[in-house]
Amino acid sequence: SLFYPVVFGLITYIGQMRSGIENNPLTFYFSIFLAFWSLAFTTQWTRRQNELAFLWGTETHSTFEKARPEFVLLAKNPHVVGIEFSHNPVTQKIEAMVVDSRGAKLKKVFNACLVALCMAVVLCGVVCCQYIKLIPIGGSVYAGKMLGSILNGIFITLFGLAFERVARVLTQWEHPRTDTEFENSLIAKSFVFDAVNNFACLFYITLFRSSAIGAPSLGMPMRNQSCTAVVVSCSNSTLNEALLDQCVDGEMQVPSCISDLSFQLAIILIINQVVGGVMEIGIPTYKAKAK
Repeated sequence: SLFYPVVFGLITYIGQMRSGIENNPLTFYFSIFLAFWSLAFTTQWTRRQNELAFLWGTETHSTFEKARPEFVLLAKNPHVVGIEFSHNPVTQKIEAMVVDSRGAKLKKVFNACLVALCMAVVLCGVVCCQYIKLIPIGGSVYAGKMLGSILNGIFITLFGLAFERVARVLTQWEHPRTDTEFENSLIAKSFVFDAVNNFACLFYITLFRSSAIGAPSLGMPMRNQSCTAVVVSCSNSTLNEALLDQCVDGEMQVPSCISDLSFQLAIILIINQVVGGVMEIGIPTYKAKAK
């Protein structure tokens, strides 16, 4: 299923090597292809999942799923309010059930606020790393760009590892009744946080830094000094009239952040692969040899 994106991606990369990142005409079509391919892939996988559930007879698994052992212990504890043994109308048996959901709803609201706080910390880290990229180190702008990108990639990995434990603790505190409810709650927290943690810096570079182009009042030269200068024709009808005074011989140079975006994405992927390899292969191998 990944064959077609790989082939199209290689063709796009070859075009990038010949015409550059900013002037590659295949980038736009590759983005459109990925959007439709992702939709088709998820739809096909949903159909396959439903087909396997029907063949294996697990369509009603979540309906008749047994309570988690931790949940049963809570029902046996007389000091726990809202969880006790009662009649299950689905199975027609006496099982550990939630008889008062107000406490569970309050816990979910509190956890949502904590997740939002964690995402705010991530956004602050993104802004700090992007600011570091604008500080010349040893008189070199490239060195500051490299340092900020590496720090950003390290922070993304550390925040992701830390939130894995935080999300599991928060989910256990909610006391889900079944394993399916536990996994759904854990996945929801992880998905929202990982989306912000992994893509916040990319959206910042794409939207906020690029939107500052041609706006001296917003500090355009300072905010875009790590981007690449691209020549734009002043005859473009979409060009802001306030920028016409910067045209020289019918052309002007504006910073393009696509190269910075590609560089940041490459650093993030490399750091994730290195850290993942160390944790999954390096550490277990070291522990096995130490024994």
